[in-house]
Amino acid sequence: MNAFSRIQDTLDQMDVAIEAALPKEERDKKILERVFPILCDHLTALIGKPFRLIFDASIPTASTDCIAEVRISPWFFTEGHEEVGFGTGYHESGHIKFSPYGTKLLAEAYDFGGDILQHITNIILDRKDDILTAGHAPGFASTLRRRLAYVSTMARRQTLAQILSTYIRNTEHPKPLHAKISAKKEKQKKNLSRSARNLSTQKTGEAHITLILRNWKPTDAYEDFFFAAKWHKRPRIRKVHKAMKLISPKLLLTATPDYLLWAAQEIHAILGDPDEKEKEQGKSQNLKNLRKEFEQKFIALCLLAASIEMGEPLDPALLGNLNAIMAGTLKVGRNQALNNLVKWMRGMRAAYPRGPHSVGREDTVPVKSIPRNGVHAPAYNRILASVQHLVEPLVRKLKRLENPSEYILYGQDEGELDTREVARIATGLSGFLKDIVEERNIDAEIHLCIDRSGSMAGEKIEQAKQIAVLFSEAIMALHPVCAGNIWAFNSKIIYDYGPPSKFPSFVVISADDGNSDTHMLTVAAKKLRESKRKRKVLIMLCDDGPDDLKLAARISRELKESGIIVIHMFIGVHGTPHIYPTELLFSTMEDCLNNFGDILEEIVKNLK
Repeated sequence: MNAFSRIQDTLDQMDVAIEAALPKEERDKKILERVFPILCDHLTALIGKPFRLIFDASIPTASTDCIAEVRISPWFFTEGHEEVGFGTGYHESGHIKFSPYGTKLLAEAYDFGGDILQHITNIILDRKDDILTAGHAPGFASTLRRRLAYVSTMARRQTLAQILSTYIRNTEHPKPLHAKISAKKEKQKKNLSRSARNLSTQKTGEAHITLILRNWKPTDAYEDFFFAAKWHKRPRIRKVHKAMKLISPKLLLTATPDYLLWAAQEIHAILGDPDEKEKEQGKSQNLKNLRKEFEQKFIALCLLAASIEMGEPLDPALLGNLNAIMAGTLKVGRNQALNNLVKWMRGMRAAYPRGPHSVGREDTVPVKSIPRNGVHAPAYNRILASVQHLVEPLVRKLKRLENPSEYILYGQDEGELDTREVARIATGLSGFLKDIVEERNIDAEIHLCIDRSGSMAGEKIEQAKQIAVLFSEAIMALHPVCAGNIWAFNSKIIYDYGPPSKFPSFVVISADDGNSDTHMLTVAAKKLRESKRKRKVLIMLCDDGPDDLKLAARISRELKESGIIVIHMFIGVHGTPHIYPTELLFSTMEDCLNNFGDILEEIVKNLK
């Protein structure tokens, strides 16, 4: 080991010691601040589309809507089960990547067969998506397997730990045991499984418990199926072998939702058909009741695996700071994205009209122009009053940027004549010219496009209107050096509300239907290209990813090459696969509203 490695190891040990000495709430906060950006990066690589990651202390493990949201309990990380926590995040991201229909399918399974069919379908979905995730990202496969080992064995882990603890305590007596006591200990030892009898006193950790559980003999077919399907163990019971053939990896790679539901129904029928041993057990009781007993044990096993015992409760102050932790991480990413944007803007050329530019799809969403109307003035003023504390400082800052400042360079070889130095002409000397330099010359057009799809309903769309009012007041303050336009869009129609005014129609927009970023990019870009302005900016305000990731990325890249700046503001999204040239992520719409003015000022002051 070289000197550098020894120093680094010492520093790492010091960091661990310092962290361990902190109060628990401070230590938990530092852990989550470290974990959040790393987990976001990993899920971005796995999911490949915009998503939101939420630390939710109210759930025992994790959950997903199978579309764009991963909720995960922070206790994995604060209680020292970091790898299980990462594996749980990978598992939930697999549902988003490969089973966007998952939530709907589970609801259908419940309608067809109640709790038992829903749990069987859920296990099949878990198996399918874990196999596909491991194939899609082999680097995450080992973490997924270790997470499965922990989750799947929670049903017996605590019981086994108690058995092992009692066994070791009884066999480690410091004095020679009486013959009668020894015989009793040997009898107790015989009641244990072979793996437990052979257990060394030095191998009582989690890894060895997992090894013993892998060889644990199931008591019935449902239990055998649980571990065979969920933990990928070899079945011990004959009819479970038959059931597992329906969900082999080869079949699951191309399985449709209809097949998964059919397979769950077939497996339920196979597991419920009593074998000879169960028929013998059923002599003294009704076979139907025996089947219900097995099903209830299976459901309890599934519920226990889905609700791992939580560690110590989180400090209330930390619970209140979870959103601040996420917002702080996103702010660092936004600042980096803005810095990159500013560097690019300072080096770009003016975007003069270049004629037709073919982008987008042939089947476009219809566009409807909505003129301003005086009846909307009261609603606009009401919204303006709610954001006045943000409008006034922004307008003051932008007013300072409105007029270009000039300075003159004398003694130049090109430029206007400096009359004070005309004698240099007669003597044949240079340096009798001057150059007037404009330090800032804003000549720009900025468009704001608001996503009004169904996911924006409620408070989100109302706060989006506040952002639109803040944008309107800023553009009107910059007139005539800067023009603007406001749009709203969903998958059915695109609304063009025109330039900002004091009585715009966007104050009454509502949210419904789906998303259509690709069409909005095409329509707004067409209007921007027709503008005579030198600088052109398109701001997209959305709470989800586009309708076509590849097409949206291609269109925005082509627009950037033609001089149109595309800035995408993602609300409630914690990771994206870099679809747009500039992506700014916000935890909430309120977070976006509070930061919008600073971002707009940064953009405008670099439009020169």
